[in-house]
Amino acid sequence: MTDGSGTSSDPLVNARPGSLAEQLLLSRMDTWPEPSQMPLILDSDIGSEPDDALALAVAAGLPSLELVLTSDERDGDRARLARYLLDLLGRTDVPVVAGRDLGNRFNWAAETLIPGYVPAQPTDIAAAVSKVLDRHDGQVGWIGLGPMSNLAELLTVSPALSAKLVVTQQEAAFRVFPDSGGQNVIMDPSAARTILDADLRPWIVPGDITFHVTTVITEETTEYKVIAHSDDPARVLLRRHMDEWFDDVVPGFGLHGLLTLSLGIGMPFLTATPANISLDEADRIQSGSSAAFMVTSADYSSFRKWLVSRLDQIASISSHHPAAEYNPRTPRGE
Repeated sequence: MTDGSGTSSDPLVNARPGSLAEQLLLSRMDTWPEPSQMPLILDSDIGSEPDDALALAVAAGLPSLELVLTSDERDGDRARLARYLLDLLGRTDVPVVAGRDLGNRFNWAAETLIPGYVPAQPTDIAAAVSKVLDRHDGQVGWIGLGPMSNLAELLTVSPALSAKLVVTQQEAAFRVFPDSGGQNVIMDPSAARTILDADLRPWIVPGDITFHVTTVITEETTEYKVIAHSDDPARVLLRRHMDEWFDDVVPGFGLHGLLTLSLGIGMPFLTATPANISLDEADRIQSGSSAAFMVTSADYSSFRKWLVSRLDQIASISSHHPAAEYNPRTPRGE
């Protein structure tokens, strides 16, 4: 958004790190409610558009995060990237499980990011999810940022899981074709149909909400600068990921995953209404018979202020992955 002179009129874009403008911006932030304490499972195709890595970094700051799954896997590398980032952030307690590999190899922006010593992650999604559900009597949040393959597979094996899961699902990070459904649907449409048929009443964040001019991140936006102007190891990793995306794919990305995460943890930026939906022959969401909640509007300004404050809290616990110094012959503590 510009004022006609080529200069952005968005104060979040113009606020330089450490500048008076940024200090004023941060000082004027509202007092946000605390995120929900509902136990959280994050299902992400981390490693492509960098919003998923930023979403994981924000989620890592929540004690409620209990499990990370990867969707649209890429030879296990998405799970290894998630493991590396979580360990830098001190969340070695959060398991990472590699999910379904759909064979896609496009828009990868983590070619140089994962050290060779980061091990392959487990692949038994059903066992990992069951452990989380068994620990809790109440409901568990599931936030889907990628294709819905993992959740559909779980529900096919154990339909009763639908009673315990509160599902928040991102529809798209991009449109494969202008007249098609969102990428997270079209990459595995049978999985999306399984979700809609499972009586989950999912909360859907459509691409029409996340594709918004005010949520495009570039090297000039404050969100990037908050990450880039730091030598914290986790922030260095995130900056390198963003730079690789800018250099190899396009010079910007949206905040699709972070908007979806904010809804899934109970933040007040998105508004949803009950709806009955289905998928048409082109895998687009239309009116239908499956109950859901569809997000219809967003307070982008408040969301971005909150996001800047969350990104500013990212801090590493260690400077390297613990596997780098692991020696099975050395007893713990020596």
